[in-house]
Amino acid sequence: MSLSPFPEFDLGPLSAILAETRKGAALLASGINDSEMKEIADQLVQAMVEQEADFRAKVPGGIEAAKKDYEAMQKEYDALAAELQAIENQKKELVAKMAEKARAKPPKAPKVPAIKPSLLPSSPPPPELNPSPDLLKELLNLGKKEPSQTVEKTIRVSGNIWDNWAPADSEKRHIPSPPAST
Repeated sequence: MSLSPFPEFDLGPLSAILAETRKGAALLASGINDSEMKEIADQLVQAMVEQEADFRAKVPGGIEAAKKDYEAMQKEYDALAAELQAIENQKKELVAKMAEKARAKPPKAPKVPAIKPSLLPSSPPPPELNPSPDLLKELLNLGKKEPSQTVEKTIRVSGNIWDNWAPADSEKRHIPSPPAST
């Protein structure tokens, strides 16, 4: 899609209308006898001549400059539209590739033979272990407790903390009992 072409402006009819209006104003100014009014009419005709000259000097050049700017914008728009279309095409291709990969079954990985652990042939054999009898005795008795290490039993009370508890000075203190109800 491209931008619409720059419209063609025909300034001929507008220039003809401006010229006719200026001539009509000059004809009216010539028929005025009052000097004050004639001066105002002449100033009006002079302003119309200046504006018409200004219009003819600026408007056609401005239209041409706008046309050139519009053509440059149109080229830029076409370039951006082409880039956008290329991106859209690339996106469609990538989506198609991704869909194809998703449909394809993943390749099976080749089986790797199990590696058997073994000593390297160049390594020396492991050293022989010949523990001393004292070391063997110590190792065998590691889990056994000696009688000096026994723990004294502690009294553990479960339930209400106030059960089986009496302060040391409880005999000295007398707690009155509530009065009996009648």
